[in-house]
Amino acid sequence: MRSLLLTAVLGAVLSAAPAGAQFAETARPLPVVTDGTFAASAVQIGRRVFLGGGFRSVSAPTGGAVVVDVFGRQIPNAFPRVDGPVSQIVPGGVGGWFLVGDFTSVAGQPVARFSRVTPQRTVDPRYRINVDGPVTMVAVAHGRVYVAGTFTSINGVTRRGLAAISVATGQLEGWGRGFTPGDRVPGALSASSIGVYLVGWGSSGDSRLWGFDAATGQQWFSRSVFANAIAASSARVYVGTFGSSRPLLAVDPITGGDTTWAPDLRFEYLSGTYGDYTSISGLLLDEGRLYFGGYFRATGGRYNLAAVDAATGATVDWRPVVGGGPLSSRTGRLLTLGPAIAVTTGEGRPLVFGVATGGPRVFDPQTYGGVATMAAAPEGVVIGGDFNGLAGTARAGLAAVNLDTGALDPWTSAFLPGLYQGRVRQLATDGTWLFVRTSDSKFIKIDPDTGAIVGELQVTPGEDYVNAPMRVVGGEIVTAVWSPTGASELGAIAIAAWTYRGLPFALGGISPSIRDLDVAGTTVYLAGGFQTINGATRPHMGAVDLGTGQVLPWRPQPDRAPDVIRASSGRVWAGGAFRRIGGQRRRGLAELDPVSGAARAWNPDASGVWVGSFVEGVGRLDVDVDGTLYATLGGPFDFPFGGSDSGRPTVGGQRTPLTLAFSTLTGRRLPWRPSRPRYTAILHDCMLVADGCVPRAPSPPLDLRVQQAGNAVTLRWTLPLGTPGRTGVRVEVGTAEGQADLGTVDLPAGETSISAPLPAGRYFARVRSLAGATASLTTDDVSFAAGPPDVPAAPLDVTAVGDGSRVTVAWQPPSTGVPPRYELEAGTREGGRDLGAVNVAGSATRVTLDVPPGTYWARLVAVNGAGRSAPGTELLISLGPRQSCNIAPLAPSGLVATVTGRTVSLSWGPPVDGPQVEQQKLVVASAPGLADLFVLDLGISDMSFSATTPPGTYYARVIADNLCGVTASSNEVRVVVP
Repeated sequence: MRSLLLTAVLGAVLSAAPAGAQFAETARPLPVVTDGTFAASAVQIGRRVFLGGGFRSVSAPTGGAVVVDVFGRQIPNAFPRVDGPVSQIVPGGVGGWFLVGDFTSVAGQPVARFSRVTPQRTVDPRYRINVDGPVTMVAVAHGRVYVAGTFTSINGVTRRGLAAISVATGQLEGWGRGFTPGDRVPGALSASSIGVYLVGWGSSGDSRLWGFDAATGQQWFSRSVFANAIAASSARVYVGTFGSSRPLLAVDPITGGDTTWAPDLRFEYLSGTYGDYTSISGLLLDEGRLYFGGYFRATGGRYNLAAVDAATGATVDWRPVVGGGPLSSRTGRLLTLGPAIAVTTGEGRPLVFGVATGGPRVFDPQTYGGVATMAAAPEGVVIGGDFNGLAGTARAGLAAVNLDTGALDPWTSAFLPGLYQGRVRQLATDGTWLFVRTSDSKFIKIDPDTGAIVGELQVTPGEDYVNAPMRVVGGEIVTAVWSPTGASELGAIAIAAWTYRGLPFALGGISPSIRDLDVAGTTVYLAGGFQTINGATRPHMGAVDLGTGQVLPWRPQPDRAPDVIRASSGRVWAGGAFRRIGGQRRRGLAELDPVSGAARAWNPDASGVWVGSFVEGVGRLDVDVDGTLYATLGGPFDFPFGGSDSGRPTVGGQRTPLTLAFSTLTGRRLPWRPSRPRYTAILHDCMLVADGCVPRAPSPPLDLRVQQAGNAVTLRWTLPLGTPGRTGVRVEVGTAEGQADLGTVDLPAGETSISAPLPAGRYFARVRSLAGATASLTTDDVSFAAGPPDVPAAPLDVTAVGDGSRVTVAWQPPSTGVPPRYELEAGTREGGRDLGAVNVAGSATRVTLDVPPGTYWARLVAVNGAGRSAPGTELLISLGPRQSCNIAPLAPSGLVATVTGRTVSLSWGPPVDGPQVEQQKLVVASAPGLADLFVLDLGISDMSFSATTPPGTYYARVIADNLCGVTASSNEVRVVVP
């Protein structure tokens, strides 16, 4: 037995890293950022990781913002790591910089979309804002940071698209309260000594310019103008427009009315993608000059970048040149960098010119991705954008990294992919050889030691659009290819003889395709956009025998096509955006019977994934050897090394990583919260992420229990058998679930309990295994209250799942005692209780409520006669438009068919009334009332459909559904195609 150490004794806060599901939280650095559009996959052979993709070079990751010198060369460790794209960097007014973008953390701190970096290169903790939409731009003036974006609230306070934050305190100010831009998206922001000015673009293409009093926030004016860029002074507001006969104009800073100011230049239209037009997209006021850039041609041979006198409009003899000629690239944002003018371009390539003549300066940061913004730094320039690396070591499509050293291996292969055709699409291994699939369906066997090509086979020529992976099974490569007939074909390649055999296989439906497949024994499981396999009705999912091509009686029949399927150890999982599968209600993730396709009881309820206004689902699944299933959210997409985690999704309204971990035994979500959750591959030794390779951790202790009587507390646990390398056990204690702010204690490897008298209070505790410096995932938390008064401990594992206008909150009871009741309290801001509380019986473990659409903060507390517990995890709940769940929606109306040659065009109207529709389906049959030809998923807003159809007679109808059920169908139309 040993004493439990608390910070009351330590006098300091000791925090531990978040838990990780069988993996450590800290990655071993590996130089795995590539310059290509994708790095398709990775496999481990021996002590090396092989990477394959469309890249040409490999480097160490940098993050979305770095400091470079005046020539563009990176200065290492001069800026904190920014995890995600940066769209704007603005000097902070009192030193440092303000950043906005689609990032999720800075210097490891969980700050999203907006942050201040201090001159000491740390994150300023005063600037912690929660916004319900993107922040797209900032301006610093008048002791404030003006922020603009598509948000409607900040820290629970209503602010629609424009707000002000105190530079001194980081607190939201009242300035701008009451402004509403309607449906307009902010496009430009500028401030002068007297005013603040904002441009917003509407969904119909209209644009408005607003002016505000800097002192009071009162709106001075609002006028219509097709503005791309603004630059404000106290004398006038300069406006750059799109497609106008006056691409550059000035308005009065208080009334917004036109002035007589005009540039002494004549503009001519240029031909482009959108016709003949002129566009000014960037403006800069500096030393009495107005610099402007965009897409234009002006008198004097000026292209896309020029300057005039700000007061008079007179032409300035400033002629930027590139390669000896006028600037030909479209330009964007302009800024001052000491004695130079910098500009971003449409190609993401920044350019720098001297202020005297416009002569070019040598500046080439060579980023892996576009540079969107720049700002001055003492060492040179801070650049930001959608990149995560700078120029590295040359490699063509294949590279190897040494797992022990973290260094790029000198290994190269004899296979050199083409720039467009022949890129590496997939990698696989049987443990001995490296197998490559190219984007034009060439399959190659490579010696992993020498890089020599051992065998190869070209299956079909041309670009291969099939996403299905290849599986190496029993001496064959099993996969799907794009056949010459324009459909997915299932086949196998005998590796020894390098011969291809296509299975008897034909998909039916409109544009049938295979999204994913997996192989278990002689069964191939398929998911995709098809309705039939070899004539047998198998909507979206089916299985065939690998030897004969026979369609097997496996029929999950999901309501939407899954994106991914995995078979492992006699079990099958599917992931996607479906709501129903295998005859049961499952939202995005399900286990299916490997013979019948029926949904099994395993049901983690991954719920709907909300990314902006789109509902997506599980787009990737991996099953690890330890029985953990990793589900990546947000739909199917490539997983580039060093790519950004854009569109950070939420589950049930709660912000969450892109990847969740679940137990394949219980379906319970594991407490895995890595800082970089997006991964490329699960390898033997580690999980490959953008930062490097996250090593496996030892198994955690089991069955943590708490015994508590007054102030005497004992924690007990069981140590798992067969955990090599365990060097200790760590106990963590905190004031909230998952936290260790009250201290940690490291115990010897064989210790199974700890006890101590504790001061009166409420606590959370958990235990980890240690293997040197690597910690395991934790046990589940236990909660307890020590000493008088005898208040209850807090509820555990509190989660919220939003579904339309309905939210379900679930939890586990406290570890010690069952309280007589719980209170679910809610507010419109973090920590708030302004919306009151709901009482729930102490025997309950969940409650479902109908609430209006909006964003709420909620927390659950346990209550008894002695008082209230500490709250469980605070929940951020975001709910969409209200939807009744009493009845299914009404049927679509007025279906009409038109036949022109062999093209069939269908059109219809939405339900005339009733609840909101969540999905529409087009049903086409060979006879009235049937659904034997195909069922096609449609968008919610789709009201028409066209397709070229073989001759015949068809019957079509449209149905719609929501969470309450499926509608009756629309009227059915008979279609005759001659």
